[in-house]
Amino acid sequence: VVAEHNFVGASFQGGFHSLVDCLIRYNTGDQIDLSTAYPKHLVGAEHNPLCRTTLFCQNVVVRGGGSRAGLRVRSEAVAVVEHSVITGSLEGVAVDEGGVCHLTTSVVADCPCAIASESAEVFRDYNVYYPGAMKWLGTSYAPEQWEAFRSQAMCDVHSRIGPVTVAEDGTITFPAESAAKGIEKTVGPTAPVVVEVARRSARVDGQHTSQTTGD
Repeated sequence: VVAEHNFVGASFQGGFHSLVDCLIRYNTGDQIDLSTAYPKHLVGAEHNPLCRTTLFCQNVVVRGGGSRAGLRVRSEAVAVVEHSVITGSLEGVAVDEGGVCHLTTSVVADCPCAIASESAEVFRDYNVYYPGAMKWLGTSYAPEQWEAFRSQAMCDVHSRIGPVTVAEDGTITFPAESAAKGIEKTVGPTAPVVVEVARRSARVDGQHTSQTTGD
């Protein structure tokens, strides 16, 4: 999956979905957005589990390019993320009150705020964050307040903060001096995320545009 220059890269409203071996990048709003949907024509919609969005992500590379959030989980939506990379958004993972997120064996890097959660239903472990600023239930934590954040959020027992390098295909390496280098489990994609990209140019209303497509 390659999505560029849209407001939202991948948007899911209701149902069960998966993103596996995907690259999502450079959209202007959120790269991935999950929200619930209760259609008025559906009898008992508020009791129908299909209306509560659930997303599974594995081997996903998300590049923000300064966008709002790499992954946004809205109220009543659920995200399960493993072996993925989120970089370059203002907030790496943003979880609204009532949202649920399970984040493991992943890297959140080069985001001014790695985790911004208004929900306590966020499990995290065996992740690497850098630089590692957090916002948890209305309180902000600088990278040097990592231990205070972990004690309040009560997760990330095996996660680490430290410099990390993310290649274009999502491959993860650590500088020799990185405190994250010794993490006990493999983080990031288990195999390089390779996406064949075809570029074509077009003129729309006299302006030159570059479009990117992929499978």
